Amino acid sequence: MRQYFVINSNNNNLNVDLTNFNKLVIYDWSIPYTFYNIYSYNNSFNIDGNIYTIPIKNYDINSLKSQIETQIAGTTITFDIPTFKTTISRAANYDLVYTPFLDLLGFTSTQTLTGQNSYTSSNVYNLNKHIDNVYINSDNLHNILNYKPLNINNYTHGYINNINTGNFIFGNTITNINNNDIVLSINPNSNYIPNITCNLHDYYNNIINVNGQNVILFCYIE
Repeated sequence: MRQYFVINSNNNNLNVDLTNFNKLVIYDWSIPYTFYNIYSYNNSFNIDGNIYTIPIKNYDINSLKSQIETQIAGTTITFDIPTFKTTISRAANYDLVYTPFLDLLGFTSTQTLTGQNSYTSSNVYNLNKHIDNVYINSDNLHNILNYKPLNINNYTHGYINNINTGNFIFGNTITNINNNDIVLSINPNSNYIPNITCNLHDYYNNIINVNGQNVILFCYIE
């Protein structure tokens, strides 16, 4: 007989009895899309060895252009709509040092970014590139269950496809094992689940901050 329970980020004390059960299923989820596209991983902009820290928050191309041009005097950012590429210009020649921030703007680590007064990205800009997929990780569930690892590391259970900021991400927008429920086999040596600690990570395994909002995973064992 199935036993249903909820993993809630505001209260992870479960004490779920695993006796006589052989699998755990995460069948639905509610995750607020309240994390930002500019965050601690990608908010450093390096010009001529001078590092500028872009404030952490959510940007579109217009607000990011305004932020850079206000923060870094003499710098002009152009987002070309027909090509979706970025051009960064200054009056005199300068060097751009590649950082993850430039990755969002479409620049690559192999581009030559020295000795010119203007550089255009090789690829299209995508300000949401680093959060297009957000991964559900658990650092203690692997001690309780046996399961097939997914994606980044041994603790990753599924990932979220990008939707509009400010909305909620529900079950059918997560890709996981067989594009269906996340099914994890229970270790026969485990008697109960005292608690489960889950985090959201980006592709590069940086923790994503949902800014105090509640993440809920709906589960059952059978």
